[in-house]
Amino acid sequence: MTSENPRRDRADLAIDALAALIEPTRRRVYEHLRATGAPATRDEVAGALELGRPLAAFHLDALAKAGLVDVDYARPPGRRGPGAGRPAKRYRATAGEVAASVPARRYDLAGRILAAGVRDASRSGGATDARSATFNAAEMTGRELGQERVNTVAGTGGASSGPLGHVCAVLAELGYEPVSDDETGDAGSLRLRNCPFHAVVEVEPELVCQLNVHLLHGLLEGMSLHDLAAEFKPTPGECCVRITARDAGLA
Repeated sequence: MTSENPRRDRADLAIDALAALIEPTRRRVYEHLRATGAPATRDEVAGALELGRPLAAFHLDALAKAGLVDVDYARPPGRRGPGAGRPAKRYRATAGEVAASVPARRYDLAGRILAAGVRDASRSGGATDARSATFNAAEMTGRELGQERVNTVAGTGGASSGPLGHVCAVLAELGYEPVSDDETGDAGSLRLRNCPFHAVVEVEPELVCQLNVHLLHGLLEGMSLHDLAAEFKPTPGECCVRITARDAGLA
């Protein structure tokens, strides 16, 4: 199945999805698809919920646009060959979950890294402790994220070009709220005003902050931004990491 929703900012998608569910009838349609767990046509949804076909179609298409359902086309079972009719449009609730927060949080990302660290430490048979395995998992995750976004060139937060501008949009997408310390572009640094792992940091600050450093180090490596460094520089009310240009003379 394919989604009818183009790729957009993660926070925008979550807000759009939640907004789509405010309408009571649309929420009933979505809950019905979630309960059945199988693709359904407009006629099937209309019949099950005692709705008019146009109204069912309207809400199904709105859910698809919001990324809450996937769409495909298939002929009814048993109909093949000439005269079988056109394939019917079918809708199925997506497998993912919808969550939005302000400021942005990425507990899913922290959870995946921590779980991978525990898994890898267990597989090592004691050769690697859980902390080291977690930091390795964070760097690997960061590299993967960086490689996926290596062609991102848009800049935000006052850094519009060069390595800092290159990574700025990616950091914004991940929820870090980057902002340039000055107007000198690559000669400056990026403060990260938001920690996407805020609640987890409160449980074990040292572990999660170092996880963050390794994650962003891996991100820079994955984007081949070797002139930048992810440094541990705690700032009250902000992320503990700062992105600096290696030639800026900042230790």
